[in-house]
Amino acid sequence: MGSPWHKNEAQNARLYGWDSENDQWTQIPIDLSTSTLRSISHEHHEIHEGDMYYVAANASLNNNNTISIAITTPNTTEEQHLVLDIRASDNATVTYISGVTSYTGGAAATPYNRNGRSSNTSNCTVKSGYTGSNPLVLTGGTTRFSEIVNASKGLVWDRSSGEEIVLPKNSIEVFRVTAGANGMTITILINWYEHTPNA
Repeated sequence: MGSPWHKNEAQNARLYGWDSENDQWTQIPIDLSTSTLRSISHEHHEIHEGDMYYVAANASLNNNNTISIAITTPNTTEEQHLVLDIRASDNATVTYISGVTSYTGGAAATPYNRNGRSSNTSNCTVKSGYTGSNPLVLTGGTTRFSEIVNASKGLVWDRSSGEEIVLPKNSIEVFRVTAGANGMTITILINWYEHTPNA
């Protein structure tokens, strides 16, 4: 058998190595942006590929007021791998509500590509809203996560800890923060990459 160690196909050079466990040649991942072996994190690679997106919302809220972001995922095999960053100036409650049946209110929010040179766009639809400015009013859904956050505990999910969420397909997923005091400043930042699994 000839070695396909260097194999040119169209515009891309591909590198292969022998997979002794499966007794076959297998492709070694290369980051096309830098033409190096992929030693960077997978999330970093998704930025280079133009498949990482983010949305953000912030507001000044009084006690029991809410700010929410709703993400509607497509009915495809593509997955959305998401991490959440919440910043609050005082105690607040962060809630993740999955499988919302429907909602009213809110304003369209544009998912921005974290690679400013990529023309790729997200396949998700996003809306945001907060009390006093077109809030999201939800019907149905199951609370998957709830936690108190404050200024000294601003990071709820941290990418480095591997605590990402893979969103279900064809679903409305809502991330909501409820203020626990008057005059609070709250920011929600959501990052996700869109990826079709190989298997």
